[in-house]
Amino acid sequence: MEPQDDLPPRQYFSYLLRLWNAGEDAGTMVWQASLEDPLTGQRNGFSTLEALYHFLQEQIQQQEQAAGEIMPERLWDAQAQGHTGIPDSGDAQ
Repeated sequence: MEPQDDLPPRQYFSYLLRLWNAGEDAGTMVWQASLEDPLTGQRNGFSTLEALYHFLQEQIQQQEQAAGEIMPERLWDAQAQGHTGIPDSGDAQ
């Protein structure tokens, strides 16, 4: 989803998040998700939590580009941190 040129960058995002257990793969629970924008009703589905996280990162980066605020290194960038940013049972909350 591309930001519209005539609108200022969004200051926040609001979504209805749905998560569900879609079964197991090699003994690991498989989680799927969907996000629904309450303003537009647009729904996006994700087959993995990593795909969900990637979508959210893209939303933020698009807004930063629109505002001219791209920082060369993001503190929460999954590549720089060496993880997906999705907490697992070993991550501190």
